[in-house]
Amino acid sequence: MMLLSYKNGPHECELNSLESCALNLWSKVDIQYALIECFEFKTVVGRTKEWLDCLNQLGLPEEPILNCFNIGNGTQLGKNYINQIAQLYPRPSFVPWVVVNNQPVGKDYANLTHYVCKAYRGVAVPEACNLP
Repeated sequence: MMLLSYKNGPHECELNSLESCALNLWSKVDIQYALIECFEFKTVVGRTKEWLDCLNQLGLPEEPILNCFNIGNGTQLGKNYINQIAQLYPRPSFVPWVVVNNQPVGKDYANLTHYVCKAYRGVAVPEACNLP
């Protein structure tokens, strides 16, 4: 049995469960990213209880995430994500841990576009890969 504890207290636990629910409910990466960025910002500025604002800003319904959270699915999903992260090689040593084609980019994650463009093998080159 895996027990979860958080160094920053119960609000961090709540937001992590909500983030896990969001990742599971909304498959579009841009929505996932925007929600997590908003949740994390709320944490940084000490306004974790205002997380519903993030859904409202993005025009997302409250009911699905509240249902997921209230029945405890967020905690289980979080445990699943922890197990997936534990399977990465090499093991993550900091956050964010960015991997492109099974290769971690290390602390150079700010240059993600470079790594993605270098790895891209499609026909239509993404516009971001053509920028100087």
